[in-house]
Amino acid sequence: RAYFKYPTLRTWISDLVKQPIRSQTSTWVTGTARWMKRYCQTVGRGNTVKALQHRYTVNDKTKISAWIKAHNMRNTGSWMDLQMRHPDIKLGLQDIGKIRRGCYWTAQRLAKAGLIPKMYIERCPFCNKNTPETIEHMLIECFRWNSIRHETTIFNIPRLYRTVTIGQSTDNQALNQVRNIMDKVFTNPLEPMPGGYGVPRGMEGGAGFENAPSLLFELI
Repeated sequence: RAYFKYPTLRTWISDLVKQPIRSQTSTWVTGTARWMKRYCQTVGRGNTVKALQHRYTVNDKTKISAWIKAHNMRNTGSWMDLQMRHPDIKLGLQDIGKIRRGCYWTAQRLAKAGLIPKMYIERCPFCNKNTPETIEHMLIECFRWNSIRHETTIFNIPRLYRTVTIGQSTDNQALNQVRNIMDKVFTNPLEPMPGGYGVPRGMEGGAGFENAPSLLFELI
């Protein structure tokens, strides 16, 4: 690294490397040049990094690495890059990740942990119905978020809104289909997100994406 870097510097070390001492049979400059000429003729720039990375991957015996390899997650999109490209939906993406990992704090979970009153184990604090606030209730049933649903999800599941007012009926086929999709996606974090990691259609500007009900946009 020094052999290639030092000649580009604007200090006296650059002159020393470019004009090695001739009175000595071997210096680190001439020795490096001979070694590279003998062993590195067929090695392209960047191949050393690739070889070291391959060695690290082969010797990595950790469980997390085995899990990533077993579920073919090495080439999946980066949520970090997506958040950097669309900072306006950063919080929404983080909430999606928490839901998929099963660590999103709903009111029911907060109540069970003793962080809010126990009454909210079986009661939604937003619609005040005797229904626990689960992910399904929050995204589909709770009428407190109806206005947000109409702004985000009605365009993707219009049949659901034509046949039933969300929060008033649970005997609708379309509603059950959405529930099945949610069960598949949110209860199985190993299942790839439908549509990959891209921004959902119509949500490029991030409008309403930080609100939990708009996550249905990602499921349709």
